[in-house]
Amino acid sequence: ADADADADADADADADADGSAADTDFDRDGWTIEDGDCDDLDASVHPAADEVPYDGIDQDCDGADLIDVDGDGSPYPTDCDDDDDDLYPGATEIPYDGIDQDCDGTDLIDVDGDGYSSTEAGGWDCDDFDSGVHPGATEVPYDGIDQDCDGIDLLDVDGDGFRGVDGGGYDCDDTDPAVHPGASETPGDDVDSDCDGLDPSLVSRTYEVADDSSYYYEDDAFRANIYKMSRDVFLEEFEVWMSTGFDCYVDFYVYERPTAWADWEVIWSVHHSTYMGIGWFWSTYIDIWLEEDYEYALGAGWTCPFAYFALYGESIPDTPAFSFEGTGWDNSYSGYVGADYTFPMESSTGAAYHQRITAAW
Repeated sequence: ADADADADADADADADADGSAADTDFDRDGWTIEDGDCDDLDASVHPAADEVPYDGIDQDCDGADLIDVDGDGSPYPTDCDDDDDDLYPGATEIPYDGIDQDCDGTDLIDVDGDGYSSTEAGGWDCDDFDSGVHPGATEVPYDGIDQDCDGIDLLDVDGDGFRGVDGGGYDCDDTDPAVHPGASETPGDDVDSDCDGLDPSLVSRTYEVADDSSYYYEDDAFRANIYKMSRDVFLEEFEVWMSTGFDCYVDFYVYERPTAWADWEVIWSVHHSTYMGIGWFWSTYIDIWLEEDYEYALGAGWTCPFAYFALYGESIPDTPAFSFEGTGWDNSYSGYVGADYTFPMESSTGAAYHQRITAAW
């Protein structure tokens, strides 16, 4: 017998008896070495074979075993799901979906990295995109943000049951639980314990500011007295004296300016309807602080035709709190428009019209 046992007279290696020893297919899989069969002794290995991943065998003779089934560039076992090309190390993690896109071993449930899982993932972090917001965080009062995730912003810092004024309430000192509306006052301690704008040590004083002139107006008018503060003064109210035989309006204004050359700004105003009569017309309670060295114009406008405005025998007082600086007027007052009313340009250091001021310090 010859080398290929084909019982012919030559000693060839043509085991398939086709007359050629160059294209022998030993495993009878239809692929020769010349055709690309990388293992001609294994019929399951040839260029058209199905590749079995991760077995260390190159079934399809492409030069390597299949270790990246989904073709995402990340081979097994580094790729935690080699059947999904959206999952591999370095992939963008989608929080709270229960899928580990980046193959770090867990789903992303703490986006801001503050150590607390989001409420969307069953945790207690109420804003998982802000590392300053989580259970136990320091609460910043009145900012509208629930830093410590207790369900509400901090609006009552001192815990006295009253919201601070910065939080829309009436507690004028939200760092002191003894200070709030309705608290007991301690006279003379310079503390407004009950938040009514006054300490009991403040003493109310009333002054009449006028001269011995009289005024008669057929048209609508506005008159103001200008004062400069020698100290901080709490203005409670002011009044004007008038007589009129008609139903009309009397409107009160408080203007402020830091210097004599600055523009006037309305800081308080009120609109009153009144009926024919004679006597004092009052502003209602104002209760604002007038600042030292600032100038203030206390004025009243009215739409009362044939109004008579006078009171005799008074003088402009000297006080330790303010000095009279002059008058302003507008003889074409057109009615109440709140803070939009423009203070009249005319001014004078002459006589004051009759006015009664109640202030405290």
